Amino acid sequence: MNLIENVREAVRSIKVNLLRTVLTGAIIAIGISSLVGMLTAIDGIKAQIADSFSGLGANSFDLRNKGFSGGRAIQDGKTEKTYPRLTFREVMDFKEKYTSVGIATVFTRVTGSAEIKRDSKKTNPNVRVLGADENYLNIKALTLDFGRNFTSMEIQNGYNVCIIGKELGTTLFESNEDPLNKKITVLGMPYTIIGILEEQGGMGPDQGADRQILIPIENASRLDKRGSLTYSVTGVASGPERIDYEMGQAIGMMREIRQDRVAQEDSFDLTKSESVA
Repeated sequence: MNLIENVREAVRSIKVNLLRTVLTGAIIAIGISSLVGMLTAIDGIKAQIADSFSGLGANSFDLRNKGFSGGRAIQDGKTEKTYPRLTFREVMDFKEKYTSVGIATVFTRVTGSAEIKRDSKKTNPNVRVLGADENYLNIKALTLDFGRNFTSMEIQNGYNVCIIGKELGTTLFESNEDPLNKKITVLGMPYTIIGILEEQGGMGPDQGADRQILIPIENASRLDKRGSLTYSVTGVASGPERIDYEMGQAIGMMREIRQDRVAQEDSFDLTKSESVA
């Protein structure tokens, strides 16, 4: 009987305080729904970020000069041994060896202040010229708006072909013109446009993403008359769980190419790109 009386009392309380009861129930329902929605949204965002960073290189590693600039490496405030820069042939040999494990791209920044000409039109002297290979677009998550990527033959022979950013296509060509297969002058030499990148935009130091030009890495190396270009490599792991193993493989390959002795430290820097994530 006590149970029945308790139930009746509860029902009477609900009827007497109907508005408060409705509000309390609504608050509880909204709170639980909001919590579930937030947790679901967070899981979705985390998955999307992981996929995005994977495309941008979170599952990759970078191979650069010792100290990222060559010359003397500084550690614990002390000037260490001087290491020679990575040469073009060394990074290309590494790329070929690494094909047994995965894929890699070799690239270099030729200049960040080039003036590009096409007939009577020209750009401001702030165009970035990069030397890259056929894997660069894929590994760096760049998409073509029109045209095609470099072929292996164009990379190996260093043909005068180029892929341009969206802003350069707008600056050098009219809206009704097709830039593909047209010639432009880059660093005083004629290049044929084979592709146009999708608009990327940019923030901070990367404002010039849409006014860059990619040329074959072999072609870029020929422009390096003084041997001052800095060559970098980005390798892609076959999976997040194998990146440490494949980085170890990469270190062994580059040590062999650089002829580092057994007791000698690496004469290059190899870092995981997970710091981006």
